[in-house]
Amino acid sequence: MTGSASPQLLRPRTLGPGDLVVIASLSGALHAVYEPDLQQAVTGLERMGFRVRRAPLLEAGRHHWWSAARPVEIAEELNALLRDPEVRAIHRA
Repeated sequence: MTGSASPQLLRPRTLGPGDLVVIASLSGALHAVYEPDLQQAVTGLERMGFRVRRAPLLEAGRHHWWSAARPVEIAEELNALLRDPEVRAIHRA
């Protein structure tokens, strides 16, 4: 070993009340049968004190082949969520 220091890990700050959590389905479509489960998750997050928003591609019944959208649309949505300074967490549906 050369004695060089390990790189410092970057850690996000802890989520707190009022922080925005976005629910996204980036890997697959949301089937209508799961809509009640999704609403229950939203309610649970709100009860924990978080603001909750659904990602634009998270619509029951939306699909493109096996996915919610074309790969370019999914990449655009993910990049937009990562760049949005208001978004503190992305939760997958």
